[in-house]
This record gives sequence, C-alpha cells and structure tokens, in this order.
Amino acid sequence: MDQKRKDVTELQDNEWLQDLAFMADITEYLNSLNTRMYGCKQVVTEYYDNICAFAIKLQLWEKQLSQCNLAHFPIQKSLCDTTGTQIKSQKGMWAKLMNCEKNFTNDSLTSETT
Repeated sequence: MDQKRKDVTELQDNEWLQDLAFMADITEYLNSLNTRMYGCKQVVTEYYDNICAFAIKLQLWEKQLSQCNLAHFPIQKSLCDTTGTQIKSQKGMWAKLMNCEKNFTNDSLTSETT
C-alpha cells in the first residue's frame, strides 16, 4: 500500500486486525457449511444434521472464546501470537453471529417447512 500511496491506517490498528481475523475464521466455517449444503445426492436429514451441528459448534466456539481459547480460530490465534497482543473480546461480533444462529433453531426450521 505504501507503493500506491494509499493510507490504510486500519492495518496498524490491532483491534481492527483482530476483528478481521475473527471474521476470516468465521467465514471459513460458513464457507465449509455452504459447500456441504450443496453436495449432491443428500437427503433432507443430512442438511438438517449439518445445520444442527453448526449451531452446536457456534455454542462451543462462543464458550471457548469467552475463555480466551483460540483453538478453532487459527487466523486470530496467529495474529495474536505474531503481534503479542491480548485476545480482544468479540462480544459485539459474537452477538451478531448468534443472532444468525437463531435462524437455525428447531422452531424456525419446523415452522418454515409447515
């Protein structure tokens, strides 16, 4: 960016970089779920199982993040290790993500199919 004389102050902001790393990790998991949902020759129960498993993973990841455990967030872990910074609380981002998780509850899945 220096060569193009573009000011990208965000790249110097550790909090912004941690948000970016967190979203990159989550996007990887969402991409994986999306790929499984487009698999050929699957029955509806496999789709349901994939969604339920992802919802359970979200709960696990939330608990792990609250304990500063980045085992399932390799990009954020690498950033924290490289920069030597503390893990930033992702409560705001997590709240938005959990709002999406509500769309995957059993009630919403069954009410949409009836």
